[in-house]
This record gives sequence, C-alpha cells and structure tokens, in this order.
Amino acid sequence: MPHDHIKSAWELALEKTQKLGKMSPEELEGQRRKERAAIGRSLVHKYFENLPLRDIQLTFDRHPEKEREDIRKAVISEFLHEVNLSKLDRASKAAEGLAGVVTEPEAKVVANGLQALLEEYAQAVEDRWQESRARVEERLRKSLEDEGIGGPAVEPNMESQDLKRAAISELLPTYANRLYDLKEKLARINKVG
Repeated sequence: MPHDHIKSAWELALEKTQKLGKMSPEELEGQRRKERAAIGRSLVHKYFENLPLRDIQLTFDRHPEKEREDIRKAVISEFLHEVNLSKLDRASKAAEGLAGVVTEPEAKVVANGLQALLEEYAQAVEDRWQESRARVEERLRKSLEDEGIGGPAVEPNMESQDLKRAAISELLPTYANRLYDLKEKLARINKVG
C-alpha cells in the first residue's frame, strides 16, 4: 500500500484552484455570481446585527459596476425575503434597508409603501385586538354581575393571546396579498429573480 497522505488545507485549496482554471467562461461567471450573492447575503445578515446602511453602500462602491449590481440585487432579494407579516420588527428593519439600497425612484416609492403597509398592519392588529378584548371583558363583567359579583374593584382576569391570534388571522389574508403585490413589484423593478 503506498504512503497514505493526509492533504493539508493548502493542498486542498491548490487542487480546487486548479479545477477552477478548467472551468468554462460561463461556469466561471456562475461561480463569481454565487460569490457576489454570498456577499449580499452576508451584508443583510450584518445589517440585522446593526451594520449601518451607509456601510452597505460603501461595500457596493468598492466593486466594479457589474459586480455592484449583482451584490445590490442579492441584498434586495434577501431584504425582500425578510419582509413578512410574522416578524414585524425584522420586516420593518428589512423594509427600511430596502428603501436605503434601491436606486430607482419608483422602487423607493414601493419600498416606502412596504414600510407604510407594515405599520398599518401592526396598528390594525392592535386596534382589532383592543376592540375584541374590550368586548370580551364587558361580557365577562356582565356575566359576573349576573352572578352577583360586581363593583368597581372587580376586574376580569383574562388571557388575551387567543384574541390577538384571532385578530391576526382575520387581518392576515388581506395584508398578506397587499404585501405580496408590493414585494413582486419591487422585485420586478429591480430585476430580482
């Protein structure tokens, strides 16, 4: 049996670069596009860990135009992925990020529309929840009074998470459709697939 040899990281990297030299121009461009997409994903990840938008812009500016646009598209795609109605704080930050990185005036309007829609949704859920809670508390208070338990010191003790979930489930379809339409429009404007 010939000498078994464990390859060092350097040897593995050298082999990998030799294989890259054998790639066709299309394969090489595909590899570079993947690398630029990874840069975009990394920027968005760092943004959620408090990287300022201006640093994202500086990263764009450090690259040639073609690379810059690929990275920008990757950033936009990642931000669009993060805009959803299940995690409003993260979605709002993503929408803010979108507004900061899109370049087309129409795209800025749509990104601002995303932010406004998220705020509207959060307020609508809160309003619906408060209305439902007030109705349920009033029914509980009346029920207690019917049983002879009443007065200013009586405060119905109730869990209201179910009421919040009910408010969300009532509002979600309408807002989800509107959000989807805005995200699609922004993706189309920025030619993000």
